Amino acid sequence: MKTAASTILGSLGMLHARPNTFGELMRVIISPSQVVQKAVQWASKGFSPDMVLHMRMMANRPVRARTAAVSCIQKAIQISGLKGTPRVALISDTPSFVKEMKQEISEFAEVTYFDYKSFAKSFDLEMNGTDKPLEFRSRDWGSAPRCAAFVDFFLASSARHTVITGAHRRVGTTYAQLIAALAAANRHVHEPSGANFTFLSSIH
Repeated sequence: MKTAASTILGSLGMLHARPNTFGELMRVIISPSQVVQKAVQWASKGFSPDMVLHMRMMANRPVRARTAAVSCIQKAIQISGLKGTPRVALISDTPSFVKEMKQEISEFAEVTYFDYKSFAKSFDLEMNGTDKPLEFRSRDWGSAPRCAAFVDFFLASSARHTVITGAHRRVGTTYAQLIAALAAANRHVHEPSGANFTFLSSIH
């Protein structure tokens, strides 16, 4: 049984020998609905982002978080060896923070993010789901329904090179780790012999 588990999950003492089990499982098991897929295409303008930055801020706005995230993106650009202007997707539990980050990152990258209100207005529709954020969470999550998080998830998991987590007071979040796992699995499908996928933390 131990041998079988090692074959599936890899050796605990050898990180390079551990397969991307969760990423491969998600790639096969889950898929976006038509509306979510349409929203992803709209947000990405038809192009997969080179990297994604997920900021779990919990209503905080520390300057160090922005500085660390920008530095981490610049490091990721160097690691991936990207030429030209990189495409960066931003996702966060705090919508207003995304706009703040966009101003800084736009100086050296093409930035995209999912704006639920603009999407709904452009297509004159509402995404399925009536689960609105609780009143006391509105400042953090904005007015978008929770299903908008699925758009962020699939947009982020289309990243080609890097997923960066900028969680406040954490090294990373489960949400960002799952995104990185699925993104790496997707990258392997399209480029089996491509470069390694990178998961970075900009904890400050």
